[in-house]
Amino acid sequence: MKIAGAIALAALGACGQIVPLASTQVPASVVDISPQLSAQARSWQVVDVTVDVPQELTISEANRLYPIADIVWRAEPFGDRRAQVGQIVDDGMTRGLAHLSGPQPVIFDVTLSRFHSLSDKARVEVGGVHNLIFTFLVRDVSSGQVISGPHDAELGLRAFGGEQAVLAEQRGHDQKTRILAHLANMMRRSFGGIIPPEDAAAEGI
Repeated sequence: MKIAGAIALAALGACGQIVPLASTQVPASVVDISPQLSAQARSWQVVDVTVDVPQELTISEANRLYPIADIVWRAEPFGDRRAQVGQIVDDGMTRGLAHLSGPQPVIFDVTLSRFHSLSDKARVEVGGVHNLIFTFLVRDVSSGQVISGPHDAELGLRAFGGEQAVLAEQRGHDQKTRILAHLANMMRRSFGGIIPPEDAAAEGI
């Protein structure tokens, strides 16, 4: 799967106003699709996922309880945060859509507008929320035409802190594993897939 570099879609308007989420305020994980679209998707075969992480998204490395930025990600070594979070979204979407094996080859084009996880300080002290917001559209491989979308999606997952975070990591459920599993499961739930026990356990919800 490849990560696109150019800006393909407009970010969700709500993302311009970042409001701190307390540990009790976990947004719902929702995908803006209708039952009719979910049924239509049974004819799709996902052959690629592209993820665009626009350059204008802000990144924070500040070690505060709640850094104000579009991208906050500390669960991998310091580096290209756009590439890191883009790969997580790519892998999660790819895993969650793998059950679509119909006759029509399609590509999912995803544009990320928010990937807000925990600072080191928040992970040690209080935990919080993993929050992702993105849009996606679906293109037919043969024609290149958009056949569905854009659709809005938001992921909200309680982020463990303190001893709970340590215990989760001991079970193999670190932040990256949990976000990947939850994103994959969100897509499975939306598009009629079956959630495997290992991804259900990794979510920890």
